[in-house]
Amino acid sequence: MVRSIARLFGRGKEEAECQHVRGLSSDFLDSELDEASMSRVSDHLGGCRFCRVFFDTLRATLNLLRSTPKSTAPESLRGRVLDSARKADE
Repeated sequence: MVRSIARLFGRGKEEAECQHVRGLSSDFLDSELDEASMSRVSDHLGGCRFCRVFFDTLRATLNLLRSTPKSTAPESLRGRVLDSARKADE
């Protein structure tokens, strides 16, 4: 349904580019793309408010997660998780 509505507003042909750009979002925000890819994503964000909102939301989420105090899981929990993982691999 969303795709149908998007096509009504001319977004259908841009959808593939948006998906590609969003797929690069983490690497872009971490500045881990080559110069050409960084430029391509920046150019796209300059003209696509949908992707800009996506990137702004992702950036805010990452900043919030990075500002959260880090803690270590209790050893008993870590042991149970590791045991479950081992059993799932068997």
